[in-house]
Amino acid sequence: MRTENPRLSAGRSVSELAFAAGFSSLPTFYRAFHNAFGLAPGEVRDTAVENYRRRERE
Repeated sequence: MRTENPRLSAGRSVSELAFAAGFSSLPTFYRAFHNAFGLAPGEVRDTAVENYRRRERE
């Protein structure tokens, strides 16, 4: 599964990203994402946001 540049995906919903990646079904996207990365898309986004905020404070 290919993902786009994270800077280009900022501010876009998971469903927008799924459809932009060519998925026509959100459940299929979630399943494929979880199989590829071992986490739900929202978990990855939450972790990325948390890491970004932590770096900003340092």
